[in-house]
Amino acid sequence: MITVREATSSAEYHPNELSVLSHFTQEWMYGDWQQSQGRHVRRFLIEKNGKVTGTFQMIRFNSSWPEGQYLYIPHGPVLHEELSPEESLTLKKYLEKIADEENAFLVHFDIFPQKFPLRPETEIFTPAPKYTESNTAFQPKYEWLVPLSGTEEDILKAMHPKTRYSVNLALRKGVTVRKIYGAELLSYFNTFYELLSETSARNHFGLHEKKYYEEIFKTAVTDPRCMLFVGSIDESVIAMHFVVCYGKIAFYPYGGSRNDGRNSMTTYALHFAAMREAKMLGCEFYNFGAVNAPGGEKTSWEKISEYKRRWGGEMITYADACDIIIDQKKYRQFLMFQKLSPLLRILSKLRKKLVH
Repeated sequence: MITVREATSSAEYHPNELSVLSHFTQEWMYGDWQQSQGRHVRRFLIEKNGKVTGTFQMIRFNSSWPEGQYLYIPHGPVLHEELSPEESLTLKKYLEKIADEENAFLVHFDIFPQKFPLRPETEIFTPAPKYTESNTAFQPKYEWLVPLSGTEEDILKAMHPKTRYSVNLALRKGVTVRKIYGAELLSYFNTFYELLSETSARNHFGLHEKKYYEEIFKTAVTDPRCMLFVGSIDESVIAMHFVVCYGKIAFYPYGGSRNDGRNSMTTYALHFAAMREAKMLGCEFYNFGAVNAPGGEKTSWEKISEYKRRWGGEMITYADACDIIIDQKKYRQFLMFQKLSPLLRILSKLRKKLVH
């Protein structure tokens, strides 16, 4: 049987040793980023016969409606081996105990890797409704990965012809790329946030508070896995991409570009430079982040999803999410709010257009 205990330090918490493709959202550093937003974060170890066979990082979020808290394990627990029904029940009881300690009405999670389902069919766990996949508080179910195997020429050949052309065009236009890391990162933060804000306004997506990104940069100063790629023309900064190498994957969580420099194709040069650097550091994949569901409804993400797909590679599909329901009434209210959220976002955008 398994036992579960709380991790006391990062020295004993290593999700990517259990699965080399585990997601960055289960990395200790990601939890520190969440704590900078005032969220409570806890990490746990699943042990069997004296060995760690699973880990999970749990984040407590505040809910405005219903009022209260819920717990979220993004792309976790990370497991080395499948749990038996009895072990799944042990895990459920422990998660219920944590929820009681945190006064939470819900625990939401999606097991990693997908080949280890947590047996919702046995009714040990409740399958989360499909529409919760679009909740912006939860990690995306679908992401785009570009393999970095082979030579640089092989990576270029795997791209859509227009993407390959754009990479080369950026170089012909005189785009230069610098990799920034360590203490130098902080001197670039204000420009990075300016570009990120400009991109957010242009593409209509929300941002965290400025403090959140500032804390990320402060944390990144002492971690060589974090890099900022800066693209410029004639010393004028056009775009920046923040990249984190974790395990065998280079993650691209944030980036921004100027409205008046998009024709320079600078973002193409940045992504290709980041891929080359990640490959040199031993990464096997470059993660572009969220894409639209295959064959699903076209959304505002379709244009950016198509941009990512044209780099070659493949889509990764994460496991279906599960819920542990602590308070049925608040859970029903929470689901109702999730159903209404897309409509509320549309109304908010219309209101902003009318005001301006």
